Amino acid sequence: MGRPRILLADDNPEMLQRVANFPAPDFDVVGSVADGQEALDSALRLIPDILVTDISMPVLNGIQVASGLKRSSSTVRVIFLTSTKIMTTWKLPFRSGRLAMSSSLALPVICLWQ
Repeated sequence: MGRPRILLADDNPEMLQRVANFPAPDFDVVGSVADGQEALDSALRLIPDILVTDISMPVLNGIQVASGLKRSSSTVRVIFLTSTKIMTTWKLPFRSGRLAMSSSLALPVICLWQ
């Protein structure tokens, strides 16, 4: 089996670059996008193993992207990144599926898997 393929989505160019440098050389970054609609379209087209996405983005937020992937029966696993400290942000993902939280990165991370 090859290295996992990841797609990155964040509207902050500095954060997108920082996250892009994190997984190498253990992952293949197949693309990076700056808004939620691009994330959804690219995930459906590129079929990465993992989508790493900011929760707060223009057009569609990360939760809407994950919901769109689920509706399309996608098998892409989603990792949410956010710098927000407001816990109400997490209520929707907790209701939408199984979650694991990790502090292994410098940013808060939530992982939604199928």
